[in-house]
Amino acid sequence: MAIEMSQFAVTRQAGADLSAKQFYFVEQASTGKVTVCNALGEKALGVVQNNPGNLQAANVAVQGVTKVIAGGTLVPGDLVNVSAAGKAVVASSTYFIMGEVLVGGGDGEVVTILLRPVAQSGTVIVTQDSSLQSATVTVTTAEVKALNATPKELLPAPGAGYANVVDSAVLHLDYNSAAYAGIAAGEDLEIRYTNGSGQLVATIETTGFLDQTADQVRFVQPGSATYITPVANAAIVLDLASGEIITGDSPLKVKIYYRVIPTAL
Repeated sequence: MAIEMSQFAVTRQAGADLSAKQFYFVEQASTGKVTVCNALGEKALGVVQNNPGNLQAANVAVQGVTKVIAGGTLVPGDLVNVSAAGKAVVASSTYFIMGEVLVGGGDGEVVTILLRPVAQSGTVIVTQDSSLQSATVTVTTAEVKALNATPKELLPAPGAGYANVVDSAVLHLDYNSAAYAGIAAGEDLEIRYTNGSGQLVATIETTGFLDQTADQVRFVQPGSATYITPVANAAIVLDLASGEIITGDSPLKVKIYYRVIPTAL
């Protein structure tokens, strides 16, 4: 039996007749009005909880445990994304993941999910409020050796009116068989806004870290108040300050703790 538990919900105006769309995923237009999602795998605002008519108030659950209409067979533990009809279907990592099934069911039935939005990469949790969140991203060997030219996105841009704020990060070198070499002075890892030229958040010394022949771990926090002036609607990336690392075959795992805050109060 589908259940509901603690939720965080927002009220939006319905942009269409949603009187028959209770427990469907809805998206928000630039006008602030919500309508049923109509594209496979798109990012939803949340799940509508009531049955409003056109221009009436829609109560939309954006966090917590909610009922939702299934678009196919779902079992506990399945991750779900949005179907082209606004229902919950088994997720593909190429789409936005919107939650995890707690109570399953069949096509057209009411099931229960934990709303747990995740970016298209399948690695980065997208926050709905300013509480502390975390995301884990794996930087492959090829990506490590190209970080100067091609920074790795750790967090996606949160959208207009919001900013990512990094609280801290843990970096784990998962040693394989060959140490990274060719690390010169100043070739340090950096966490920045937007790209390799964006505002600096934190720096991680690579000598004594990436060039080691055993697993390594580093913890870093923003170094100064001047480094954490929020940049609106900007991604957070990992880059190499200069040059490129030449050899090595170990992935780098980054767990980043962050908040998404409004840029205007």
